[in-house]
Amino acid sequence: MSKDDITALLDIYRTNPCKVLPNSFWKTGRVMEDSDLFIKHNSNGGLELLAIQETSRLLAYWCGESVGKITQPINFHEIQLALVHEDSYSALHDTNFPLKTAFFRIIHQGKPPENVPPESFHYEIVNADKDLAQVASFINQCYENISVNEKIVESWLDHPVYDPNLWVWIKETCTGQFAALGIAEIDGRVPEASLEWIQVHQDFQKRGLGKAVIGELLRRVSPRVDFTTVSGEVNNPSNPEKLYRQMGFEGSDVWWFLKK
Repeated sequence: MSKDDITALLDIYRTNPCKVLPNSFWKTGRVMEDSDLFIKHNSNGGLELLAIQETSRLLAYWCGESVGKITQPINFHEIQLALVHEDSYSALHDTNFPLKTAFFRIIHQGKPPENVPPESFHYEIVNADKDLAQVASFINQCYENISVNEKIVESWLDHPVYDPNLWVWIKETCTGQFAALGIAEIDGRVPEASLEWIQVHQDFQKRGLGKAVIGELLRRVSPRVDFTTVSGEVNNPSNPEKLYRQMGFEGSDVWWFLKK
Protein backbone atom coordinates (compact mmCIF):
# COMPACT_ATOMS: atom_id res chain seq x y z
CA MET A 1 0.00 0.00 0.00
CA SER A 2 1.44 3.35 -1.04
CA LYS A 3 1.48 6.57 0.99
CA ASP A 4 -1.29 7.89 -1.26
CA ASP A 5 -3.37 4.79 -0.46
CA ILE A 6 -2.87 5.33 3.28
CA THR A 7 -3.90 8.98 2.94
CA ALA A 8 -7.01 7.99 0.97
CA LEU A 9 -7.93 5.36 3.55
CA LEU A 10 -7.47 7.82 6.41
CA ASP A 11 -9.75 10.36 4.69
CA ILE A 12 -12.46 7.72 4.29
CA TYR A 13 -11.96 6.44 7.84
CA ARG A 14 -12.57 9.87 9.36
CA THR A 15 -16.05 10.02 7.79
CA ASN A 16 -17.34 6.76 9.34
CA PRO A 17 -14.67 4.92 11.34
CA CYS A 18 -16.81 2.10 12.71
CA LYS A 19 -18.00 1.05 9.27
CA VAL A 20 -14.72 1.52 7.39
CA LEU A 21 -12.39 -0.53 9.63
CA PRO A 22 -12.94 -3.22 12.29
CA ASN A 23 -10.49 -1.57 14.69
CA SER A 24 -8.70 1.71 15.30
CA PHE A 25 -6.80 3.14 12.34
CA TRP A 26 -3.31 2.61 13.77
CA LYS A 27 -3.85 -1.14 14.24
CA THR A 28 -4.54 -1.63 10.55
CA GLY A 29 -1.67 0.77 9.89
CA ARG A 30 0.84 -1.66 11.38
CA VAL A 31 0.52 -3.90 8.31
CA MET A 32 -0.47 -1.39 5.65
CA GLU A 33 2.86 -1.46 3.85
CA ASP A 34 2.42 -5.16 3.07
CA SER A 35 -1.28 -4.90 2.16
CA ASP A 36 -3.30 -4.14 -0.95
CA LEU A 37 -6.08 -1.56 -0.78
CA PHE A 38 -9.17 -1.78 -2.99
CA ILE A 39 -11.55 1.20 -3.05
CA LYS A 40 -14.57 1.69 -5.30
CA HIS A 41 -16.80 4.78 -5.41
CA ASN A 42 -20.21 5.05 -7.05
CA SER A 43 -21.18 7.70 -9.62
CA ASN A 44 -22.18 10.08 -6.81
CA GLY A 45 -18.80 9.80 -5.13
CA GLY A 46 -20.05 7.60 -2.28
CA LEU A 47 -18.04 4.66 -1.02
CA GLU A 48 -19.15 1.44 -2.70
CA LEU A 49 -16.44 -1.02 -1.73
CA LEU A 50 -13.42 -1.10 0.57
CA ALA A 51 -11.11 -4.06 1.05
CA ILE A 52 -7.66 -4.48 2.59
CA GLN A 53 -5.88 -7.75 1.83
CA GLU A 54 -2.58 -9.14 3.04
CA THR A 55 -1.90 -12.44 1.22
CA SER A 56 -4.47 -14.91 2.66
CA ARG A 57 -5.80 -12.46 5.29
CA LEU A 58 -8.59 -10.01 4.64
CA LEU A 59 -8.05 -7.22 7.17
CA ALA A 60 -11.24 -5.33 6.32
CA TYR A 61 -14.10 -5.80 3.88
CA TRP A 62 -17.18 -3.66 3.33
CA CYS A 63 -19.34 -3.31 0.24
CA GLY A 64 -22.47 -1.36 -0.66
CA GLU A 65 -25.86 -2.51 -1.89
CA SER A 66 -24.92 -2.51 -5.58
CA VAL A 67 -21.84 -4.65 -5.03
CA GLY A 68 -23.26 -7.26 -7.38
CA LYS A 69 -22.55 -4.85 -10.25
CA ILE A 70 -18.88 -4.58 -9.28
CA THR A 71 -16.12 -7.01 -10.18
CA GLN A 72 -15.00 -8.46 -6.87
CA PRO A 73 -11.26 -8.05 -6.16
CA ILE A 74 -11.23 -10.74 -3.46
CA ASN A 75 -11.28 -14.50 -3.95
CA PHE A 76 -12.84 -15.56 -0.65
CA HIS A 77 -11.98 -19.21 -1.24
CA GLU A 78 -8.29 -18.33 -0.86
CA ILE A 79 -8.80 -16.30 2.32
CA GLN A 80 -7.97 -18.05 5.60
CA LEU A 81 -8.89 -15.20 7.98
CA ALA A 82 -11.25 -12.32 7.35
CA LEU A 83 -12.75 -9.30 9.11
CA VAL A 84 -16.02 -8.55 7.34
CA HIS A 85 -18.66 -5.91 8.09
CA GLU A 86 -22.11 -7.36 8.71
CA ASP A 87 -23.49 -5.37 5.76
CA SER A 88 -21.27 -7.45 3.47
CA TYR A 89 -22.10 -10.94 4.66
CA SER A 90 -23.92 -11.65 1.41
CA ALA A 91 -20.62 -11.25 -0.48
CA LEU A 92 -19.36 -14.46 1.15
CA HIS A 93 -21.90 -16.57 -0.74
CA ASP A 94 -21.25 -20.20 0.25
CA THR A 95 -17.66 -19.72 1.43
CA ASN A 96 -17.00 -21.84 4.49
CA PHE A 97 -15.59 -20.15 7.59
CA PRO A 98 -16.31 -22.53 10.48
CA LEU A 99 -15.01 -20.14 13.17
CA LYS A 100 -17.14 -16.99 13.46
CA THR A 101 -17.24 -14.31 16.16
CA ALA A 102 -19.21 -11.06 16.02
CA PHE A 103 -17.88 -7.80 17.51
CA PHE A 104 -19.75 -4.54 18.01
CA ARG A 105 -17.90 -1.33 17.15
CA ILE A 106 -19.37 1.93 18.44
CA ILE A 107 -18.35 5.58 18.78
CA HIS A 108 -18.49 8.43 21.29
CA GLN A 109 -18.50 12.04 20.13
CA GLY A 110 -19.06 15.29 21.94
CA LYS A 111 -18.88 16.18 25.60
CA PRO A 112 -17.85 13.40 28.03
CA PRO A 113 -20.29 12.50 30.81
CA GLU A 114 -19.80 14.10 34.20
CA ASN A 115 -18.43 11.61 36.68
CA VAL A 116 -16.51 11.23 39.91
CA PRO A 117 -15.20 8.03 41.45
CA PRO A 118 -17.62 6.42 43.92
CA GLU A 119 -17.10 7.31 47.54
CA SER A 120 -14.15 5.46 49.14
CA PHE A 121 -12.40 5.00 45.76
CA HIS A 122 -9.87 7.13 43.87
CA TYR A 123 -8.10 7.30 40.49
CA GLU A 124 -4.40 6.59 40.19
CA ILE A 125 -2.10 6.47 37.15
CA VAL A 126 -0.54 3.06 36.42
CA ASN A 127 3.15 3.14 37.35
CA ALA A 128 4.89 1.73 34.26
CA ASP A 129 8.00 0.91 36.33
CA LYS A 130 6.23 -1.06 39.06
CA ASP A 131 2.70 -2.04 38.08
CA LEU A 132 2.99 -4.03 34.83
CA ALA A 133 2.90 -7.43 36.51
CA GLN A 134 -0.16 -6.30 38.45
CA VAL A 135 -1.81 -5.08 35.24
CA ALA A 136 -1.29 -8.49 33.63
CA SER A 137 -2.59 -10.30 36.71
CA PHE A 138 -5.62 -8.00 36.94
CA ILE A 139 -6.58 -8.55 33.30
CA ASN A 140 -6.22 -12.33 33.66
CA GLN A 141 -8.46 -12.34 36.73
CA CYS A 142 -11.19 -10.46 34.85
CA TYR A 143 -11.36 -12.74 31.79
CA GLU A 144 -11.80 -16.47 31.42
CA ASN A 145 -10.35 -16.76 27.91
CA ILE A 146 -7.57 -14.15 27.94
CA SER A 147 -4.07 -14.68 29.27
CA VAL A 148 -1.36 -12.02 29.18
CA ASN A 149 1.94 -11.73 31.00
CA GLU A 150 4.15 -8.88 32.11
CA LYS A 151 6.22 -9.04 28.93
CA ILE A 152 3.13 -8.67 26.74
CA VAL A 153 1.88 -5.73 28.79
CA GLU A 154 5.32 -4.11 28.58
CA SER A 155 5.20 -4.38 24.78
CA TRP A 156 2.11 -2.15 24.78
CA LEU A 157 4.31 0.70 26.02
CA ASP A 158 6.05 0.62 22.62
CA HIS A 159 2.84 1.26 20.69
CA PRO A 160 3.01 4.60 18.86
CA VAL A 161 -0.31 5.51 20.49
CA TYR A 162 0.78 4.83 24.08
CA ASP A 163 0.00 7.60 26.55
CA PRO A 164 0.94 6.99 30.21
CA ASN A 165 -1.85 9.31 31.40
CA LEU A 166 -4.44 7.01 29.82
CA TRP A 167 -3.54 3.97 31.94
CA VAL A 168 -5.75 4.46 34.98
CA TRP A 169 -6.44 2.42 38.09
CA ILE A 170 -9.39 2.82 40.41
CA LYS A 171 -8.26 1.85 43.90
CA GLU A 172 -10.16 1.34 47.11
CA THR A 173 -8.83 4.16 49.27
CA CYS A 174 -8.86 2.45 52.66
CA THR A 175 -7.23 -0.81 51.52
CA GLY A 176 -5.24 0.20 48.43
CA GLN A 177 -6.77 -2.71 46.52
CA PHE A 178 -6.95 -2.54 42.73
CA ALA A 179 -10.66 -2.40 41.91
CA ALA A 180 -10.81 -1.36 38.23
CA LEU A 181 -8.50 -0.67 35.31
CA GLY A 182 -8.89 1.38 32.15
CA ILE A 183 -6.42 1.69 29.26
CA ALA A 184 -6.99 4.02 26.30
CA GLU A 185 -4.82 5.10 23.37
CA ILE A 186 -4.69 8.18 21.14
CA ASP A 187 -3.79 8.34 17.45
CA GLY A 188 -3.09 11.99 16.68
CA ARG A 189 -3.23 11.46 12.92
CA VAL A 190 -6.99 10.90 12.93
CA PRO A 191 -7.32 12.21 15.73
CA GLU A 192 -8.98 9.28 17.52
CA ALA A 193 -8.98 7.71 20.95
CA SER A 194 -9.78 4.05 21.48
CA LEU A 195 -10.69 2.24 24.68
CA GLU A 196 -8.62 -0.93 24.79
CA TRP A 197 -8.98 -2.47 28.26
CA ILE A 198 -11.81 -1.78 30.68
CA GLN A 199 -12.06 -4.16 33.63
CA VAL A 200 -13.68 -4.22 37.05
CA HIS A 201 -12.57 -6.89 39.52
CA GLN A 202 -15.38 -9.28 40.45
CA ASP A 203 -15.10 -8.29 44.13
CA PHE A 204 -15.96 -4.68 43.25
CA GLN A 205 -18.65 -5.02 40.61
CA LYS A 206 -22.03 -3.25 40.63
CA ARG A 207 -20.61 -0.17 42.37
CA GLY A 208 -20.41 2.09 39.32
CA LEU A 209 -16.68 1.57 38.81
CA GLY A 210 -17.05 0.61 35.14
CA LYS A 211 -18.85 3.87 34.40
CA ALA A 212 -16.32 5.76 36.50
CA VAL A 213 -13.24 4.52 34.64
CA ILE A 214 -14.84 4.94 31.20
CA GLY A 215 -15.97 8.45 32.11
CA GLU A 216 -12.52 9.39 33.40
CA LEU A 217 -10.83 8.19 30.20
CA LEU A 218 -13.34 10.08 28.05
CA ARG A 219 -12.67 13.19 30.09
CA ARG A 220 -8.92 12.86 29.56
CA VAL A 221 -9.09 12.28 25.79
CA SER A 222 -11.96 14.63 24.92
CA PRO A 223 -9.91 17.82 24.33
CA ARG A 224 -7.50 16.00 22.03
CA VAL A 225 -9.65 13.90 19.67
CA ASP A 226 -12.64 14.11 17.32
CA PHE A 227 -14.10 10.83 18.55
CA THR A 228 -13.49 7.74 20.69
CA THR A 229 -14.18 4.18 19.54
CA VAL A 230 -14.54 0.89 21.35
CA SER A 231 -15.12 -2.72 20.31
CA GLY A 232 -16.22 -5.85 22.12
CA GLU A 233 -17.65 -9.30 21.61
CA VAL A 234 -21.38 -9.23 20.88
CA ASN A 235 -22.14 -12.39 22.83
CA ASN A 236 -20.03 -11.60 25.89
CA PRO A 237 -22.11 -12.69 28.94
CA SER A 238 -21.17 -9.49 30.79
CA ASN A 239 -22.77 -7.40 28.00
CA PRO A 240 -20.15 -4.61 27.88
CA GLU A 241 -22.00 -2.93 25.00
CA LYS A 242 -24.83 -1.97 27.35
CA LEU A 243 -22.36 -0.18 29.66
CA TYR A 244 -20.72 1.74 26.80
CA ARG A 245 -24.09 2.87 25.46
CA GLN A 246 -25.04 4.12 28.90
CA MET A 247 -21.90 6.26 28.70
CA GLY A 248 -22.93 7.84 25.38
CA PHE A 249 -21.45 5.51 22.77
CA GLU A 250 -23.60 5.10 19.66
CA GLY A 251 -23.80 3.17 16.41
CA SER A 252 -24.95 -0.14 15.00
CA ASP A 253 -21.84 -1.50 13.25
CA VAL A 254 -20.96 -5.16 13.72
CA TRP A 255 -17.84 -6.85 12.35
CA TRP A 256 -17.35 -10.59 11.93
CA PHE A 257 -14.04 -12.32 12.62
CA LEU A 258 -14.00 -15.34 10.32
CA LYS A 259 -11.39 -18.09 10.28
CA LYS A 260 -10.95 -21.38 8.46
